[in-house]
Amino acid sequence: MKTYPRGVMKGTRTTIKAVRDPAKAPPTRKTGAKGTLRILTEKGMQKRRSNIRKTVKNMSDARVRDTLRKANMSVNDKTPTHIARDILEGGMEAGMIVAP
Repeated sequence: MKTYPRGVMKGTRTTIKAVRDPAKAPPTRKTGAKGTLRILTEKGMQKRRSNIRKTVKNMSDARVRDTLRKANMSVNDKTPTHIARDILEGGMEAGMIVAP
């Protein structure tokens, strides 16, 4: 039980690197670190948020509701559109909803 389960931060060779896009693979090195954790920088977060806002802003109301339904988020037809857009925005930021 001393070696398993090991957390991500355990080990001496794990590095934490702040980057703009954490989904992008870390650069490979022959003698590099054993594992690399990629975390969003402030600028990367702001850029991601602005891209999501632009995407949601350009969607029609029907498409916003359709995207929420496809993501199993129950939104009533009487819900105001600005609230539905906020829900979609938040879900996309959290990574729970992928908009086409």
